[in-house]
Amino acid sequence: IKGLDTPLAGILKKAACLGNTFDRQDLALVCDLFAPEIDILLNMAVQHELIAAAQADQKGKPQRFQFVHDDIQLVFYHQIPEKKRAAEHYRIGKMLHSAIDTGIKDTRFMDAVAQMNLGKGIVSRTREKLSLAKINLAAARTAKKTAAYHTALSYAATGIDLVGDRAWQDHYNLTLLLHNEAVQTAFL
Repeated sequence: IKGLDTPLAGILKKAACLGNTFDRQDLALVCDLFAPEIDILLNMAVQHELIAAAQADQKGKPQRFQFVHDDIQLVFYHQIPEKKRAAEHYRIGKMLHSAIDTGIKDTRFMDAVAQMNLGKGIVSRTREKLSLAKINLAAARTAKKTAAYHTALSYAATGIDLVGDRAWQDHYNLTLLLHNEAVQTAFL
């Protein structure tokens, strides 16, 4: 792993942030690479037996990949300095979120929110925290519709945490919506 060329190691670090299984299109987006470039690097990683194809499209072209072992993912993940991991997750989440059609609330939306939440500790501006709290409210509602109640409650709780100590005084409507969502979900 230490002998890998820099571009390959770089994309595998970003892939490790995405998780044990990751989407080719998402990785290309967060690495700012075109499809042919990402394909070459992914093929190299497959040849080095670091990742394997997990799902292909109808033409047989791999679209999802997975690390062949959790430890390999962790090695690449831990190559990112700990102080930079939150920023990397937040950046990845923002990129994924911006690439999603606003009308779509699917797995990609949930993945984007999960990434942003992993990096929420770096968010310091109130406006950005409120924006992320609203996104978590939407994610909680989406998760609840799919009967993912534990996940929905987690998103609502994260949103509540983000609105801050003076939430009821400064952001009453959003705080009320988040608390209502949390309570309703907790009873399901």
